[in-house]
Amino acid sequence: MSKVPEPVVLPGKIVHFASGATPPHTVQGGCYAAIVTRVWQNPGPGSDRPVNPGATARMNEVDLCVLDPAESKCQFMSGIPQSETLKFTLEGAGTWHWPENTPGIIGLSD
Repeated sequence: MSKVPEPVVLPGKIVHFASGATPPHTVQGGCYAAIVTRVWQNPGPGSDRPVNPGATARMNEVDLCVLDPAESKCQFMSGIPQSETLKFTLEGAGTWHWPENTPGIIGLSD
């Protein structure tokens, strides 16, 4: 049986945003569906791709449109880091992760 490839984050992908309602994230605590609007990656020297000024060595930092059905709104957020390990902890507030049962994520059955 072949190994399922790890998912790739791209604009338009659906991910989850873990909110603890901590500034500047005003969405109430919980896990919300979000649409990736931009992927920030720190490119190598000579690249013409934009650099996220808030990122140092972090990869997979994204801009999101977080969907909040309780408030009937969406909230745009920038520079959100990924955390698959802290997603259900207080330290994971303000991060994004792949939806549960996404094939190819470590720790999930393939």
